[in-house]
Amino acid sequence: MSLEMEDKKKYLYMHRTQGKGVEGVHINGINNAMDKLGYKGIIISPSRVVETGATTIVNTESNPKKGSSYLSFISKWMPELIFEILEMFSNIFLIRSGASVIKNNDIQFIYERYAIFGIAGVYLSQKYNIPIVLELNYTSKSNLVRKRAKLFEPLAYYVEKKLFQYASGIAVVSTKLKDQLIDKYSISEKKIVVTPNGCDLDIFGRLVDEENIVHKKQLEDKLVIGFVGGFYPWHGLDLLVNAFEVLAKEHPNILLLLIGDGPEHENISKLVQQKQLAEKVIFTGKINHHELPKYIYKFNIAVMPNSNEYGSPMKIFEYMALRKPYVAPDYPPIVEVTEGQGKIFKKNDLESFISALENYIQHPQMMEADGQKGRELIKTKYNWMENAKHSLSLL
Repeated sequence: MSLEMEDKKKYLYMHRTQGKGVEGVHINGINNAMDKLGYKGIIISPSRVVETGATTIVNTESNPKKGSSYLSFISKWMPELIFEILEMFSNIFLIRSGASVIKNNDIQFIYERYAIFGIAGVYLSQKYNIPIVLELNYTSKSNLVRKRAKLFEPLAYYVEKKLFQYASGIAVVSTKLKDQLIDKYSISEKKIVVTPNGCDLDIFGRLVDEENIVHKKQLEDKLVIGFVGGFYPWHGLDLLVNAFEVLAKEHPNILLLLIGDGPEHENISKLVQQKQLAEKVIFTGKINHHELPKYIYKFNIAVMPNSNEYGSPMKIFEYMALRKPYVAPDYPPIVEVTEGQGKIFKKNDLESFISALENYIQHPQMMEADGQKGRELIKTKYNWMENAKHSLSLL
């Protein structure tokens, strides 16, 4: 173990995710921020995330790609009832690994990214008298995309109510979740902090080098509306294409840049063809997260077509970091971070969406002003360092 590792205080970070996409970005963001604050993370998970400056313990597989593929297969194809039973049994591996880390290291606190039936962190906290912060992105009462088994709903609620009561502190990503904890779980407001998703200024704060953008020539002298994210039904890409069709008739100089991939790619591509918009829509495919700034930089207006009532969309903060004005639906977690910049439309309402986009198109000076406001909010408030500080305050 390096001298640097020895010099810093240690904490145990636990998660039960595949560590892909925004999950991996969030995990790395928090751990890197903790590292800068003098805490070295020892990370326990069923998959390996590419962490910076942290020790990783892989419970299921020494080969990270192989382990991740196992998790993907189980998550996608396992019957839900059996999948949730496996979730419960995963606590055995996490507890055993966590106990080993605690016995061999001076662990200051435990930080766990909460997952339903995830009792390992709180169990270790109670057994070894170590404070724990639970990070909540959802609860069993949230309207999740994954349809949970009805049979285990009462058990899930009972278990997590106990976990939340035993936790030293809880960091939630939205006020909606905070209110849920208070109203449905009887958790004291004093042990909850709201830490919306953030952005890594080391990645999204640098000057952008545009030279390697594949579609650079196509984007020149265009008014670019851009989207970044997974092509999933709940992200509302069909609504975006329908809105763009109307705008394209009024603004010949307009172009739509779609960054990402997913199961809805074929359907969205067909919709673009049906509406005869192929020459005005660019699909980039999936882009490495570290390369995203070069593409977002070319947006004139960034969009978030749809979201949900409890989550904190990471793309909003990445748009803000790059000074991009954004248009997003009126879900509470989005509205509460707007703070006077960004255009909010009525969710699932095409006319409202078009009106918000048109408002920016007609007022370019407003785009620039809102973009600058967003950037300042990222620098002072919505970044991983501030989130880490708030979480530590719970201890």
